[in-house]
Amino acid sequence: NILTMSFVFPPFHSFPPSYTLQPVKATRAKQLQLWGELLREYCRQQKVFVVPVREWCSSSELFWNKKIDRRLSVEMALAIIDFLAQTGHATWLDPSKSSAKILWRTPNDWATILYSWANDQGLVGSVCTLYELTEGDGVQGTELYGLPAEVLSEALQVLEKQKKAVVFTSENNSAQGVKFLAPS
Repeated sequence: NILTMSFVFPPFHSFPPSYTLQPVKATRAKQLQLWGELLREYCRQQKVFVVPVREWCSSSELFWNKKIDRRLSVEMALAIIDFLAQTGHATWLDPSKSSAKILWRTPNDWATILYSWANDQGLVGSVCTLYELTEGDGVQGTELYGLPAEVLSEALQVLEKQKKAVVFTSENNSAQGVKFLAPS
């Protein structure tokens, strides 16, 4: 189910030829870049992390512009996401390419946002549960709110490598937490 926050589509979204994979290589490259940027920005604003390709081709306002009665073919949607995967901004979740994780921020970006938030909140040196980092009162209204566990885990791995955090699990495996460390 796709939320519809007031998203402003760029002019090319209302240009019928944009919905046909262009045959000229240079034109196609620009087309895939534009659609890729649009897909990332749309997912960022709507806080969407996984795109079910065929479902979106038949129902998403992003891939189907009802005003001009044009929609992306599954083939074109796959080409756009393949392009994003080549640039490190998407990962296919299955071999049949039925859905993809859209990386509108990289794990390094999320790590920076997370550590900045912890620092701003005065939490460096403190312990937080993973729940607090994505669902707690302190993150409501921030980009961290509702962040999927997998994305949070990738960001925390980056912070551990940077020696800015230590992730741990309670003795009975009931909760995970993180201690943010001061830069050394």
